[in-house]
Amino acid sequence: MAKKLHYNEFISQSVNKTKTAQSVIKSLTNKQANKNEELMLNIEGKLIKNTQSTEDTFNSYFSNVVTESVIKVIKQDNNEPSQNS
Repeated sequence: MAKKLHYNEFISQSVNKTKTAQSVIKSLTNKQANKNEELMLNIEGKLIKNTQSTEDTFNSYFSNVVTESVIKVIKQDNNEPSQNS
């Protein structure tokens, strides 16, 4: 019970409660983040392991999402009748 009160107080006084809570959970479960874990992505059937390729894939995807969204907004604006008509 004392531990629970300690951790509740510790988390409630923290500026970043989420990060502090995660830290407490990790310490209690003895789980450490594996920094050497290799990230692999399956993009359209192609397995990407290389860090630079992964970064490039994310950058390309999110750049395209923004570009496509802007194009949609421009098309919508061009299709709307003007308010002065």
